Amino acid sequence: MENIRDVESLENMALVLHTGNLEENQYGSDNYFNTETYISEEVLHVILKKNPLFIIPNFRK
Repeated sequence: MENIRDVESLENMALVLHTGNLEENQYGSDNYFNTETYISEEVLHVILKKNPLFIIPNFRK
């Protein structure tokens, strides 16, 4: 998904936030632990307005 704004609703759905950090950076490497994997407050508010049942984060750091 390129842009959460393109999603009309997440009602009655789960949202999995996948960073791709494991695929891009070898687990245990400096890059793996130092790559910033976060969402902004603005994006979080957009997600919450879509009304997901729950959010499953797959981040590190």
